[in-house]
Amino acid sequence: MLTSTVKQIATSHPEQAKLFAQRAIELSSKLKNKQLLAKSYNAMGFCLRSSSDFNAAISYLLKALKINEELGNEQEIAKNYGNIGLIYLEIEDFDKAEKYSLAALPIFQKYQMNPAIATLNGNLGIIYKEKKDYKKALEKFQVALKLDIELDNKAGIIRHLTNLGSLNVLINKKQDAITYLEKALELSKQIEDYRSESIALGNLGHIYLTFATDTIDNKNLNESKKNDYLNKSVSLSKEAVKIAQDLNFPDLIAMYAETIAKAYKEKGDYKSALTYFELHRSVNDSLLTVQKEKEIANLEAIRENEVKAKEIV
Repeated sequence: MLTSTVKQIATSHPEQAKLFAQRAIELSSKLKNKQLLAKSYNAMGFCLRSSSDFNAAISYLLKALKINEELGNEQEIAKNYGNIGLIYLEIEDFDKAEKYSLAALPIFQKYQMNPAIATLNGNLGIIYKEKKDYKKALEKFQVALKLDIELDNKAGIIRHLTNLGSLNVLINKKQDAITYLEKALELSKQIEDYRSESIALGNLGHIYLTFATDTIDNKNLNESKKNDYLNKSVSLSKEAVKIAQDLNFPDLIAMYAETIAKAYKEKGDYKSALTYFELHRSVNDSLLTVQKEKEIANLEAIRENEVKAKEIV
């Protein structure tokens, strides 16, 4: 089916995916098949989101939503709500992201669609974290984690553990953050999810850097313990960068090279610090160039920061 093919190739072959989606729209319109047309609009929305054309993606998802509302297809309505909410999250319109996500939740609950409920709660956790409502964010992440543990969805479990780690850093519960991230790291290794492994290592490296440098954490810190934290930060962050370099994750290289540079600077090793600051800068410059090219290609909207949110399929 054309709509299934679109989702399979949307990231790897975006232009071809758009052609398939357009063909599906034309065929379903010709056949006057509203259900198929809604699926085709949804596929085009998926494709446009994958290529960062967010305004156009929302437009097609709203077309799919209108048809599904006419057909009374509640489960598809909920998926549309959830995915529109995800795009608003990616373009950092958190109020609209919350509105659409909350509209989807009771429908998923009505039909006991637990995988979707877990995904949506994870997305809501990110929304509330970005809105600095940390209490609600914690609640949503914990609900999502519990559901994905019951479903044995290891990718979802890693995602929620990682987000709980990041959240606990923000609320200054760094030991809890370490516990969550170490669990995420262990599970990432088990399922060979190398990107998540790099993220867990890099986030742990950042936490140990803050132990050595934050005023709250180091007011009673002796030089020996501070140096231990800095060495641990460097070691973990170097592991993260190596994985990112081996598998070409430039965003992670830039992020964790900066952590290493700051740790070396704190240690007084300015030569090593300069090496990693230069790595951070060069990779970051390349990312900005790629981003600028996307902005030229997609004038309506562009995603600036990766968020670990997930589409509801």
